[in-house]
Amino acid sequence: MGRLKKLGDKKWKIIIELGEDENGKRRRKTKTVNLPHSEAKEYMKDMEDKLLKQKGLNNQIKLKDHLLEWIKTHSKKLSPLEVPPLN
Repeated sequence: MGRLKKLGDKKWKIIIELGEDENGKRRRKTKTVNLPHSEAKEYMKDMEDKLLKQKGLNNQIKLKDHLLEWIKTHSKKLSPLEVPPLN
């Protein structure tokens, strides 16, 4: 997922989130461009598409598969939720 951050007149920072590495550290790809907003958005979409193809990622993954992978990846970091009693 990408986003644009305005840096000045016709200057944008493109930030694309790539998830987390095996240590839980956020991974991002950034690029600064000097383009009008509409062209910067198009550039960002092209970057996202290229990164998805390059990494072999599938943006059509089923929710069930995504959740199972998330649980497998993050279960070691989770602790039980303590729910206060209802009065």
